[in-house]
Amino acid sequence: MFTDTTCKQYVSFNSACERFASRYVLSEVAPAAGIKEQMLRNKLNPDQPHQLTVADIIALFHATGDETLIDGMLFCCGLTAFALPQTTSATQLIERTIELNANVSGLGSQALNIHKAGRVTRTQRNMVVNAATVAMGELAILINEIES
Repeated sequence: MFTDTTCKQYVSFNSACERFASRYVLSEVAPAAGIKEQMLRNKLNPDQPHQLTVADIIALFHATGDETLIDGMLFCCGLTAFALPQTTSATQLIERTIELNANVSGLGSQALNIHKAGRVTRTQRNMVVNAATVAMGELAILINEIES
């Protein structure tokens, strides 16, 4: 017997679409990405038949600089990536390491609170994902600086 277990868009990508849509005024982002506003709304809504294409995701990234959709797409494949944040300050290696440690500790604190509560709210999930993304970016900067 055949059971179709595939879905149009995976949960992590749906979550990424929701976070992206909540951050922006889509009527402003859509023209900048070359997508009609209502079509963009439909494509970001998993209940609609329209889906974002790779070209759409790239255009939205270039229009906003936001990698949320790319992250959600890659996470569906068990992968992760992030852009190296631009560093304009001459932060010392020790300062960067301490800052990274503080951010990771904050992430651990959020995870403990979620564990104690026994459930994850949408807001908590978004906060943890954002904090983890920032920590990964800082870690990448640290690695880049050490390599340089």
